[in-house]
Amino acid sequence: MAGVPDENPWRGMKIKNGDVLETVEGRAACPKCKKSRKYFCYTCYVPMAELESHVPKVKLPIKIDIIKHANEIDGKSTAAHAAVIAPDDVTIYTYPCIPDYTSEKNVVLIFPGKNALSIQEYVDKHSNTQKSNSEDDEPLAKRSSLSSNIPINRAVFIDSTWNQSRGIYKDQRLREIPCVVIQSRISQFWRHQHGSPRWFLATIEAVHQFLVEVHIICKLGCNEIIQSEEQQGTSGRGVAESASDSSKELREPSDKSASEDSQINSSDTADQISISNPKEDDEEIDAQNKNTSDEKILAKSKLPDKQPSKFVKNLALCRGIRTDSGEDPGINLCGPDQWEGKYGGDYDNLLFFFKFMYYKIHSLYDHENLRSYQRDMV
Repeated sequence: MAGVPDENPWRGMKIKNGDVLETVEGRAACPKCKKSRKYFCYTCYVPMAELESHVPKVKLPIKIDIIKHANEIDGKSTAAHAAVIAPDDVTIYTYPCIPDYTSEKNVVLIFPGKNALSIQEYVDKHSNTQKSNSEDDEPLAKRSSLSSNIPINRAVFIDSTWNQSRGIYKDQRLREIPCVVIQSRISQFWRHQHGSPRWFLATIEAVHQFLVEVHIICKLGCNEIIQSEEQQGTSGRGVAESASDSSKELREPSDKSASEDSQINSSDTADQISISNPKEDDEEIDAQNKNTSDEKILAKSKLPDKQPSKFVKNLALCRGIRTDSGEDPGINLCGPDQWEGKYGGDYDNLLFFFKFMYYKIHSLYDHENLRSYQRDMV
């Protein structure tokens, strides 16, 4: 499968420099709930006060709803990243307390249902109502006008284990929503998921991939991203980072930050991240740090993994996995190489926290020893 090489997974993406996150020392009280947090509050979905002016804000052309299973650990879910960075357009619900979407038009559920369509197929199906705009290939100047080109007003994601997601999908409030699936792309998520291929994305990766596909398929153009001086990184390197800049970020963090926020745990959940570990997790992390070594991780990586389940295999077929570039490279959206000239990085900052944690993890562990990156592509 064509994709982004692991040695530089952020090539071509316009993600704001995250050096300021390295300067955070210890935890602080959330400005809303007053609970102890580090970078942002994963309950209130707001950045800590000292980072408020540094965390990028992204405006989305579509409303995003994320339905979280009640057993998902708030502090380990990348869904919170989307809510913090795109607060006006992202809402997180805890199942079963979810909206009734039956009366709302142009809502899609990102899930491999029996009759799921690709985004291209869904857009083509609704092309008659968008005919007046379909021939206009010029980039649109204002974000507020982008929605006129998109036959989707709201996209719903499920944030849970794969078994839990199937249970949630049985809810009649969701069964009535048309299902769409995103194209495959290599996940850079560091948490290992037993029996899952490498293209099982973290929630924030899936949201980003969905928005990129919609942007390209609906021909929204390469809009210039304008950042205020307040949003520039403290190092002054700006928003768009080159390949050389990205590689330079692979460095040793301070001992304090490493012990607090860089512990990797194996998990069956589709999306768990410990970027803001709750205070009660600290003792467990300290104990794990004392007993974990690179040799043990390497030995564990050699153990046989579970084979992909029937559900995973069906999901692969549903998502149209292929190993070549396809007859139409413009539809096979599995990396920045396929986005060039069609997408200007409008939503890349959704990966701001995700990229930061990726490099923090890789400064502590050898990429080749992490089981998550040893998974098969299919």
